[in-house]
Amino acid sequence: MNSRTKDGITAYFGVIPAQVVGTHPPMESGAPMHGGVPADPQARHVVVSLFARDGTRITDAQVTGTVRATHRTGRGEIKPLEPFTMAGELSYGNYFDFEMHRRYRIDVSVRLPDRDAPLEFTFHR
Repeated sequence: MNSRTKDGITAYFGVIPAQVVGTHPPMESGAPMHGGVPADPQARHVVVSLFARDGTRITDAQVTGTVRATHRTGRGEIKPLEPFTMAGELSYGNYFDFEMHRRYRIDVSVRLPDRDAPLEFTFHR
């Protein structure tokens, strides 16, 4: 996982094939994570885990992800990164379309209850 730190908040970022997530059990509500695994074999699950300066995991953020292929113009695909638990730990994620063998810029916006402005993190894949 890649990480970035800004204003005492560390964001860990990863991308995994959506089919791998399909083996994850349903959420506590019984619903599949993020509405279910997309059928597109190029779909990927973007995951962000957030930590405060003292190392505690942040569980009350509103997180948005924007994925854009660097060879394309425009805003890209924008989605909320929804909270989910894996191995008992909360992270944020959602499914995005990734073309094979392309470079991507992933912008992550994090809104925390105790801050007026969102924190912005940029990752590349």
